[in-house]
Amino acid sequence: ILYAAIMIYNGIWDKCLPKSATIWRDFLTSVICAGIFTVIYGICLFRMGATETQVTRLALGFLIGITIVAFIILRIFAFINQKRKLLYLRQNGQKFIMHRI
Repeated sequence: ILYAAIMIYNGIWDKCLPKSATIWRDFLTSVICAGIFTVIYGICLFRMGATETQVTRLALGFLIGITIVAFIILRIFAFINQKRKLLYLRQNGQKFIMHRI
């Protein structure tokens, strides 16, 4: 959570990439993170006595669900960052105009 907050504050989501590249990067990031947590979840299920079929089904459902949730959260962060950047540009543009007068 702290990492995501720092990324939003510093504006890492935009970095002058086209929207399609940003969406692809968000999707890839969500799949990678979901994959890592799915492996951990699968190991926990296996240690708790689940069969391989149960682990596979539950882990696959977990992977799909977490990937979707993570992607939505990353897109929300990108939207917040874009709005924050536009607000900053508007405020600085108005200050620049005021200083010229």
